[in-house]
Amino acid sequence: MSINTENQDSVLNVTIDGDLTIYNTGEYRESLLAQYDEKKNIELNLSAVDVIDISGLQLIIALQKTVIQAGYLIFITDLSDAVKDVLNETGLTDDFARMLNGTES
Repeated sequence: MSINTENQDSVLNVTIDGDLTIYNTGEYRESLLAQYDEKKNIELNLSAVDVIDISGLQLIIALQKTVIQAGYLIFITDLSDAVKDVLNETGLTDDFARMLNGTES
């Protein structure tokens, strides 16, 4: 499990590899907040997430709220099948589709 970030001029690229569960969301949250300077959009790649639970979804939603409150956007560039399954099970597919399509508000 790992979280990789790459800072570009106006975008923080974030790739999460492995599990995004209650066991590591606290660590991921601290890492993301330490690197996010509230002056950037975020591109979040979830294609390598093997397992995600409600804590992982809460982390993404909290990150979205933080970024939007700062006046920026968060985009999801890809979803793993595990993430798609949990979104379908929780009924959050439409909410996350806006982040995938870049139409969030």
